[in-house]
Amino acid sequence: MLRDCPTDAKATLALIAISAICILGWLADLGL
Repeated sequence: MLRDCPTDAKATLALIAISAICILGWLADLGL
């Protein structure tokens, strides 16, 4: 599936990375 849609896979990984960064930032704000 990933080999069939490499572009979609990269886009999905990018979205996951951005979401993770946003969540970490949100948790950091709560911690502060």
